[in-house]
Order: sequence, then C-alpha cells, then structure tokens
Amino acid sequence: MSRKRSNMPGYLTRNGGKNSPEKLVIANSGTQQVAPLTALFHGATGALAIALMILHAVWATVVLVRGSEKSKAGFHKFSIVVWSIWLIPYFVGMLFGMTST
Repeated sequence: MSRKRSNMPGYLTRNGGKNSPEKLVIANSGTQQVAPLTALFHGATGALAIALMILHAVWATVVLVRGSEKSKAGFHKFSIVVWSIWLIPYFVGMLFGMTST
C-alpha cells in the first residue's frame, strides 16, 4: 500500500514536513551571509539599545517610587530618546534583511 504524496507545503503536512524541501528553504532563509560592517553596525546599535532599555527600566522604577512630577517629566524626555535609539537597530536590521542578496 503506497502513501499518496500531499500537495500541501511541508510546514502544513501531518508529519510536520520532516525532510521536505519547503521546510529546508524556510529554515535556511535566515542564514544569509551579512557584510561584516553591516553586522558590526547592527550589533553595536543593538547592544547600545539593550543597555539603554535596562537603564530605562531601572530609571522607570526609581521614578515610580519617587512619584514627583519633576522626575516624571525628566523620565519622559529620556524615554523618547531611548525609544528613538532603540528604533535604529530595529529598522537597520529590517532594511539590511530586505536588501541582502
């Protein structure tokens, strides 16, 4: 008794698409080579963004404990800067991902 081959993509098959070409294409799609300068820039801005987010979380806790309006206003200004910096590696990664060959 032979099994009928499904026309569904590998990730939709009943067995999870084991050994299917479609699954390998999806798995390998994120392993493209990136230029060293691109990786360095994305990595450096990403590390800076993570460090600033940690500092942002600590400062948010301090501001909540203090509860003063002056500290809330200062935190709001800092928060806008931190989120703006966080967007740099986000959009750079997206841009480099779309333009890489």
